[in-house]
Amino acid sequence: MRSKAMTISLLSISLVLTSPGAVAGTIPAIQNSFPNQSLPSIEMLITVPSFAIIFSVLMSSKLAQLIGAKRTVVLGLNMALIGGIAPTFINNYALFLGARLLFGFGLGTFNSLAVSLIGTFFESPQKEKLIGLQSSCQGLGSAMLTYLCGVLLMLSWRASFLVYLIMIPIMILFIRFVPDPRQAQSKPTNKVFDWQIFKNKRYLFGLALMFILLSVYCIPQIKISQIVIERGYGNGTTASTLLSFMQISSMIFGGLFGWLRHRLKDSLFPLSIVVFILGFLCIYEAQTMTLSAVGVIFIGAAFALFIPFLYNLVTEVLPSDFVNIGLSILLVAANLGSFATPYLLFGVGKVFSLSGASYTFLFGLMILVAILVVVLVSAHQKSRTSGDITQ
Repeated sequence: MRSKAMTISLLSISLVLTSPGAVAGTIPAIQNSFPNQSLPSIEMLITVPSFAIIFSVLMSSKLAQLIGAKRTVVLGLNMALIGGIAPTFINNYALFLGARLLFGFGLGTFNSLAVSLIGTFFESPQKEKLIGLQSSCQGLGSAMLTYLCGVLLMLSWRASFLVYLIMIPIMILFIRFVPDPRQAQSKPTNKVFDWQIFKNKRYLFGLALMFILLSVYCIPQIKISQIVIERGYGNGTTASTLLSFMQISSMIFGGLFGWLRHRLKDSLFPLSIVVFILGFLCIYEAQTMTLSAVGVIFIGAAFALFIPFLYNLVTEVLPSDFVNIGLSILLVAANLGSFATPYLLFGVGKVFSLSGASYTFLFGLMILVAILVVVLVSAHQKSRTSGDITQ
């Protein structure tokens, strides 16, 4: 049995994994401070950590083998701390961008380890329970940081970035209570990557879903402040409050994932897409904060259900030797999707001569409906043979 302190400390590193979007409510204020930069360039400051995460996620497995998993996590927390709070003191856009890249690189260093270490220290059924709680911790951390960002935003947008000081107590807990599994010594392996994993159709399907769903999920994170201002029912602080509702919802439903997965089995995934669709529909139609709040709650719930579902898919369809690299590539797909969102939206706006924020939610809604159709058709086809949409 592992101690509660160790379990809490291990889960605590997940509090910051989805925190790049916590400062999304600052977009209008940052744009005022950098008037020579376009809106997509300002929005990129929120999503560019995802680009850095792509590279560090791919390096993290090798790094953990070289210096140990614990030191890798601590190194990542230090980089994320420095890159996270640096914008408080920066007046140059290029330096701002560099700080956000460092922040993302730090997060990516321990992103996959936040999941794989659970598998290292725990066995089923506790492992599945903790993977669900890990998703809840991401929601809890994002909710706390997004809310605090909104509070600090009343002082200035620069003060909002001080929320990343949370890295300090997390680092202290992790160093104090989490042992180093020293996987490189206890489980030596000559294989870090094998192209054979890309021959697994279920895994490829999961990668595609992760890329698309994270692209769509990023839309409210970067556009909610714009839409509430355009429709006249809020400001940047309102947007931060709405985003905190989304993360609280994610936290709650992440905790319910194990229970729901056990009862609904593979029906849970298409259900999460339906909930996702309802969330986007609410925000697209909203003229008040109340309906927008309902929408973000639906979106947060959907995120908390499909993310651990896809994590579990990787552990089910890949050989155990390749689960770590499989999870890392899944995270790459997720962060590519997040990073690409501002450019995808800008491109759609240019092609169809659209402006404002409303069309972005309509675009996301159309993508989600298409995904639901594909998933349901796939489920119908598979039910003829195995009844399992993941096969």
